[in-house]
Amino acid sequence: MLRLSIIATLLVACTSQEVPDVEPDASLVADMQIGIGLDGSEGFLAVDDGEDTVLSSGAQGGYHVWTAPRFRGAMGTVYLDRKARRVEDGLLVLRASRLVLEIPEGAMDDWWHEDQAFPSFMCPPPIGIQIYDSEIEFTFELLNEDEELLATDTLRLTPRCPEGDEYCLSTCSG
Repeated sequence: MLRLSIIATLLVACTSQEVPDVEPDASLVADMQIGIGLDGSEGFLAVDDGEDTVLSSGAQGGYHVWTAPRFRGAMGTVYLDRKARRVEDGLLVLRASRLVLEIPEGAMDDWWHEDQAFPSFMCPPPIGIQIYDSEIEFTFELLNEDEELLATDTLRLTPRCPEGDEYCLSTCSG
C-alpha cells in the first residue's frame, strides 16, 4: 500500500478531457469533486452518490476502488487526505496516507486531475466489517502547506465484487 501511495504521489500530469461542471462551495477557497477512474485506474469519471462500483484486485491479493478527485481554484503544493466509512454504522474502513500533489496554475480556472486515479484500499477489511454490497462514504480533504482546508468532498459508492469472483467475496467479508 505504501508503495502505491508513493507511486500515486509521484504521478503528476494534467489532461484536456472536458468534464461536466459542478457548483462551487462558496465557503471554501477551491472546488473538489470525487469521481472514479475511467477504465479502472486512469482519468476521471463523475459519478452520482449511491452508484455501484466494481472492486479491483490488487497486486498483493487485496481489493480497492479507484478514486479520482479533480480540483479547481487551487495550485502549487497541496495535501490530500482520504478516508472512508461504512455508511450503515459509521465504521472507519480506510484512512489513507496523505498524498502530496503539485497542481498546475491552469487549475485556477479550469478543472484539473491526475491522469492516474488513486487506489482506495478496501479489502481485506478490519475483522467483522463486510465491504462488498455495503455503501461506503469516501471523504477527501484538500489542504495547503499551512494545513488550511481548501476544499472537501464526499462520495457514497457501493463496492461490488466482480461477477463470479469467490475470492473477492471471501476477502471482503471481514
